[in-house]
Amino acid sequence: MEKKSSNFINIIITTSIVLLFYIIVNHTLIYSTNTSNSGVTIYNINTVTVSYGDKEYNATLPCRISDLKPGTVVKVQYRVAPDASSIYFASIYCPIEVYASGEHLYSYGKNSKTSLFLDPPVLYEIVNLPKSYKPYDVTMLYTASNTRNDVVLYPPLAGDSITIFHFLIEKEGKYVLNFLFFISLGLILMFFAIFYIKSPKHGAFFLWPGLMALSSGLWQFSNNSLVILLTRYPKILYITGFISMFFIGIPLCESTKRSLNMENSKPLRYLTFIEILTFIITLAFGIMGIVPFQKSFHFYQMFLTATFLCLALIVFQRLIKERKWSDLWFFLATLFMLLSSVLEYLNYQIHFLDQMMLIFQDSLFVFSIVLGILGGIESSRIYKQSLDTLELKNNMKLQTQTIETSKEKLELMITHFDDIRKQRHDLKHHIRTMSDLLEKKKYIELSTYLSSIEKSIPNFSNKKYCENVIVNSTIEYYIETALNADIEINTNLEIPRSNPHISDSEISVILGNLLENAIAACSVLPKGGRYININSQKKGEMLFITMDNSSNGNYLPNGDLFYSTKHKGDAIGLSSLKSISERHQGSAKFEALENQFRSEICVRL
Repeated sequence: MEKKSSNFINIIITTSIVLLFYIIVNHTLIYSTNTSNSGVTIYNINTVTVSYGDKEYNATLPCRISDLKPGTVVKVQYRVAPDASSIYFASIYCPIEVYASGEHLYSYGKNSKTSLFLDPPVLYEIVNLPKSYKPYDVTMLYTASNTRNDVVLYPPLAGDSITIFHFLIEKEGKYVLNFLFFISLGLILMFFAIFYIKSPKHGAFFLWPGLMALSSGLWQFSNNSLVILLTRYPKILYITGFISMFFIGIPLCESTKRSLNMENSKPLRYLTFIEILTFIITLAFGIMGIVPFQKSFHFYQMFLTATFLCLALIVFQRLIKERKWSDLWFFLATLFMLLSSVLEYLNYQIHFLDQMMLIFQDSLFVFSIVLGILGGIESSRIYKQSLDTLELKNNMKLQTQTIETSKEKLELMITHFDDIRKQRHDLKHHIRTMSDLLEKKKYIELSTYLSSIEKSIPNFSNKKYCENVIVNSTIEYYIETALNADIEINTNLEIPRSNPHISDSEISVILGNLLENAIAACSVLPKGGRYININSQKKGEMLFITMDNSSNGNYLPNGDLFYSTKHKGDAIGLSSLKSISERHQGSAKFEALENQFRSEICVRL
């Protein structure tokens, strides 16, 4: 319980630090771009005269004019002071014509109809006004779109073009930081996923959150007014933005499955399948012009809200059943996203904020941090589990070798016992023969006969390296391996017969790992320069083991360990030694010198 509470506190602290960093950088960027002090006034035009059909009235911007037939022309008129040299305006999925004092200035979207673009994409533009000493009477003609029954009007800006641009940077600076953050985060996570290409389970912890962050960043990038103003490619941004937005639900579900270890959850599988199917259908309908992307967006807003609702219910069900703190944290974050999705939909309908998707973007930022932290914790758990599995396999291999050595020795002893039994059977015959030779004083024949008997006696050698029988068997196996590889080996081992705090098998694993790594390091060296010196000494309740072996010095450091030269990744043997020593109140230290590798292990006996 204490560990869970500690993890929960760590997540709160980490999230708070990241959010604080984001706020500081965000506001620094906004205030650093406050350069609109050129002496030229910017006019924010909020009140205009709107007329269409037989209707004419004064309107306050922003506003939405609804219930229009396709092709209806909406005239917007306003007056601009003569000290303004440019106007900035927006066109939301409808063609536009701009006039100033009767002079035609700009046209957009009249002849751009295709199956994909029945209506022109969103446009933001700055247009220069003709020189004049009188106020400008500006007229904008918006043509109602073919796929929507409304025209959305945003307040134009009038003034100097450079001043207007600086003003937009001030206003949009926060949103620029948002999409830069998400795109950068997505690319970084996907880059990390490449390193786990041979381990898809680990790579998925980076890949799916990376795709979700990248999709969100591209959506925000493609809908940012500054980007649209500067890139001059609204059609490409239109396609990129909507495809990215429709795709977000897929990595969202996949990230959730992995961050909460719910890969086997059937409801999440069904939800992911629905997300994929919806994305394919929406994409196909949009490309064929059956349902334009911007019209599908209304459906997708509701669908995304439903997705978060389903995620909240799925996680809440498991939360009630298993009561995991990570589920609670994710459940709260999902409810937060659900609320933001509802508010964003309401904002799209009644425009209580002039920036679309602002609520959703900021909420997704917080949600991504929570999801990333939970995913990181789960990934760390799986990585540790994999490391433990590899360590167990390694330990089992060493123990199997010990058993095989003991088996060989036992078989050899059985063979020798059979020989001894036979020798005992023939002993009386040997005694009679020797007595007869002795009585006849045939000393030369007797000496020859004794030599033949001596040679027939089994030569059973069981060298004793330490008091512990099981550990001794392991050491004997590796020493024989080292001698067969022309490695000079010196041992001075003090290991008690019985040790209450550590098993014989674990001591065998420690010595086996050390000797196996040393033999591998020596084997690549020329003969004559290979050596291993291994010693152990008991002091109080602690056993201290040191080993020096010759090496070529080619090691890649990995913290206080080294990368394996046998395979890609960490040296599992060294990780195993470190893990065993720490479990038994000890430590493990490894040092790579120029032509020597030194290992120091201590454990409680």
